Amino acid sequence: MDLPDALREFRALMAETGELVEREAPGVDVDAFRRSMEETLAVWDRLPAGSIPAEPRTPTGRQ
Repeated sequence: MDLPDALREFRALMAETGELVEREAPGVDVDAFRRSMEETLAVWDRLPAGSIPAEPRTPTGRQ
């Protein structure tokens, strides 16, 4: 699976999660959750091809 496919799948899962939270956890700000996820995904959408590291890095940037 390439990154665009993975992002589409992740978006679909986040939509399902938002719907589930809306049903099962009244009072939770689902719109804020959705906005947060979309803002995060928008960053990934703007990354130039090849800029994603091949191996995951720790929060400090070390492998």
